[in-house]
Amino acid sequence: MSNRLMQPDTDADEKLRELLDGDALPGFTMIAGAGSGKTTSLVKALAHLTATRGESLRRRTQQVACITYTEVAADEIFADVGSSPLTHVSTVHSFLWEVVKPFQRDLKIWVHEELQTKLADLEEEQSSFSRQIGQKRRDKVANDIMRSKAQLESLVAVDRFTYAFGPDLGRGTLGHEDVIKAATSLLFKKPLLAAILAKRFPFVFVDEGQDTFPEVVEALMHVKSRIGDKFGLGFFGDPMQKIYLRGIGEIPAAAGWVSIEKPENFRSPARVLDVMNHIRGQVEELQQVSGRKEDQISGSVYYFVLPADKHRTEHLNVVRGWLDSQSGKTGDWTEENHIRGAKILVIAHRMAARRLGFESLYAAFHDSGSSSLSQAFDEGTAWPARFMIDSVLPLIEGDSSSRMARLREGSPKFADLRARGTNVEENLSQLRSALDELRESFRAGGPGSVGAMLRTVSTGQLAVVDPRLEAILGDSTSDAVVSESVAATLSKFLECDVRELVGYRTYLSDESPYSTHQGVKGAEFNRVIVVLDDEEGRYNLFSYDRFLGLKPLSETDLRNAREGKESVVDRTRRLLYVCISRSMLALAVILYAHDVRHAVDSMKRSGLPGIEQLMVLNSAGEVSLA
Repeated sequence: MSNRLMQPDTDADEKLRELLDGDALPGFTMIAGAGSGKTTSLVKALAHLTATRGESLRRRTQQVACITYTEVAADEIFADVGSSPLTHVSTVHSFLWEVVKPFQRDLKIWVHEELQTKLADLEEEQSSFSRQIGQKRRDKVANDIMRSKAQLESLVAVDRFTYAFGPDLGRGTLGHEDVIKAATSLLFKKPLLAAILAKRFPFVFVDEGQDTFPEVVEALMHVKSRIGDKFGLGFFGDPMQKIYLRGIGEIPAAAGWVSIEKPENFRSPARVLDVMNHIRGQVEELQQVSGRKEDQISGSVYYFVLPADKHRTEHLNVVRGWLDSQSGKTGDWTEENHIRGAKILVIAHRMAARRLGFESLYAAFHDSGSSSLSQAFDEGTAWPARFMIDSVLPLIEGDSSSRMARLREGSPKFADLRARGTNVEENLSQLRSALDELRESFRAGGPGSVGAMLRTVSTGQLAVVDPRLEAILGDSTSDAVVSESVAATLSKFLECDVRELVGYRTYLSDESPYSTHQGVKGAEFNRVIVVLDDEEGRYNLFSYDRFLGLKPLSETDLRNAREGKESVVDRTRRLLYVCISRSMLALAVILYAHDVRHAVDSMKRSGLPGIEQLMVLNSAGEVSLA
């Protein structure tokens, strides 16, 4: 039995269990703040349904579905319910694909309509070009029109559609966005599809409801309205923790909908919880209470204002050393491994990249044009970087036996050694020579060493290189078609220093002390340093300066506030709440400012609990009371 199932029930757990035991299957939302054990409540609800309704579910070959945000979260929840075959836990994309996959004819109609709509929009844009439209845009639209027409023509021969990372509608491959659009559209248009979903999954729980796409929420609530009491639908989440722009935020209430609040916090010490409630109390009434009865601790909260100059990292290190002296134990805040030290939360991956030495690599994927590769880089799934990390770096690392195992696994030349008539000694000599050249390129490093190593891998047949990379490398035998934006990114990637990939790998493996504000939702750490620095973040979506009153609100901010729309202040407040709520023992908030005195005055007016102990660096570069 999982640890979550062993946890004591809260009032919210009991209310939900009573709701699930009714004859009429409910529609509900559970609002659970940070550290409340929201996933524990979800797992308990899943386990309760499989225990109380298991016989009925088996007899009707039904399952309880749970939709969550990532594959990692899905695997974790599925393990917590004992990998029960009565539960279907998956990401939202996988779940929707599972639902619509049997409707191949309807999928083909949807794809055809989607391509026709895209083509019509492109042709309308082309026909309305003004003289000011540049040639680059004209060429792109013309190429997109040609591609859409080609996809419509090839679609005729498609008999079956599949779901994959790289979409190509004309060849029958749907990507993430296509699955969302197709499934939500068909759930509205096809009553039979809604009925089949409810028949197969009489209960659907949605994890992280606040970050679920509005169209997905609307489609599921449409199923609930059609099916009624025979279909149960529940959303678990917290509007205060909505950090993705496309998320719906607050789930709209429907007739008969039940709202359950879970105010306990089992993670944060008292002083951190006070700060969380102060931030939350600015926009809503829900105040969290400590669930740590016997082991409640007061914890520590520190605030700093540091100069926003070129010595940011040095200033940060001074503060970390001072925090060590306050804790009385060297390494509590300065140890580079966050498990023993502190987790440092920065607003953007670029800030972490600068501090960990892979800023040029970051720029190659973010400043060159390919939005898909940019996003994948942040997620650690960008295929060019992953190829270098997973297939190339292991050829020069580890002992000789591990390197040889890599060659056996990935080298086409090594595979040829088994062919009859092959000169084994000569081929092994060529492989050794190529490996020596690869190691030398890595040792030398410097700009362009990524490209140098990839050329060695390709010509030496040390691994199978993606045809798109070979095309950029200048291999005339590659027939890969590479878009302009991807080609620009790949070209910049080849110009990078290969040693930056080591820092990037350290960052991805969570071995560094750095993470982004957005990337730690759901995580928890003993000590947390939250870095507030608008200038380094280069974001327009968040502004700590405007949230804290260091800068005036823009006309857009004021207009959004008047019209009841989400503003940069709303988004920043939620992000700060998420960051602060990660701490289990101690918290430090560091604000970088060009005008330190003005920032100190603004911070003191904020009313944050404990702000009277605000610290700065004095003229000697030491930490002192502001």
